[in-house]
Amino acid sequence: SPQQFVVLLTVNPANQSITFPNPGDRLVNATATLSATASSGLPVAYSVVSGPATLSSNVVSFTGVGSVTIQASQAGNANYNAATPSNVTFQVRAAPAIVPPATVNFLATYAGTSPAPQVAAIGNPGWAACSWSNSFVYGGAASGWLAVTPSFGDVPALGVSNVTLSVSIAGLNAGVHYATNTIASAAATNSPQSFV
Repeated sequence: SPQQFVVLLTVNPANQSITFPNPGDRLVNATATLSATASSGLPVAYSVVSGPATLSSNVVSFTGVGSVTIQASQAGNANYNAATPSNVTFQVRAAPAIVPPATVNFLATYAGTSPAPQVAAIGNPGWAACSWSNSFVYGGAASGWLAVTPSFGDVPALGVSNVTLSVSIAGLNAGVHYATNTIASAAATNSPQSFV
């Protein structure tokens, strides 16, 4: 006597988990802010698993359209085990764009009747609607012979918006007359677009 013995206490690292909300589908000209959290409170790291995307901290930018998968991870520390990585997948869609009609041709005879109006479509291959406005400039001395209605409007996502073009040949001499129409949209990535 006396006798000694040692008491050992082992504290194992705790497990942790990641909650990673999906940011949802995005347009190619937008960004997404990622907001994954670890139950440990430790910071989360992100990486691009696949798809046309680049990362800057927790902000994703896109280099094209398609499916994007982002992974959130947390490596752990002395008190927490590494978390099981968590992935989210979402779609990157085309942004609004203006697709003007092809050249619109009218044919008339001098001192005859004005030709029938023509309907032309303004297209939008993007996944969001956009507003547009139309203006035109005459290419020669003669003016006032063209009317485009409506002069502004909205074109839906993946849709078209129609305009009616009307001409009056009253007072026009024989020959080729032209006007350049310009369609502009603040939301379209390729604005403005023109057609004759």
